[in-house]
Amino acid sequence: MSINEADQFDVDPRVIAEAASAADQLAEQVRRDGDAVAWTTLEAGLDQYEDETGASADELLPADAPRLAFAGLDRAKEYARKVLCNRKDEVRGPIEAGIMGGSPALIAALFGVLSLPVVALPVVVAIAGVLMVRGLDGMCKSAGGS
Repeated sequence: MSINEADQFDVDPRVIAEAASAADQLAEQVRRDGDAVAWTTLEAGLDQYEDETGASADELLPADAPRLAFAGLDRAKEYARKVLCNRKDEVRGPIEAGIMGGSPALIAALFGVLSLPVVALPVVVAIAGVLMVRGLDGMCKSAGGS
């Protein structure tokens, strides 16, 4: 998926570029300090989504996924398991193509695969940061999924 394909998800290419830069920085932190930094960032992104929208982070889950049951870092890991790890067969192609295409392509792929609104940008950046370092299988292992 290219940066231009982000248009079909109503994401401005400049937003994709800024998010890609933030994801690159987060990936460097993950490489240096470990996965916990990504899970902390994801939890902060879920909190920010709730603060900005007044809605629950459960709205960011696939329609058939059960509601989030945990809090804190456990909630971040649970979210990752529900949106990506439990759907690996479905998302592997676009996610791996995004990783191979670099952070802008990965950000665009995540918006498409997860069907997230732009207000969820911090969530996408956090997931991209860990995916760029660990890949899909490694991220799922870190999140406690299969």
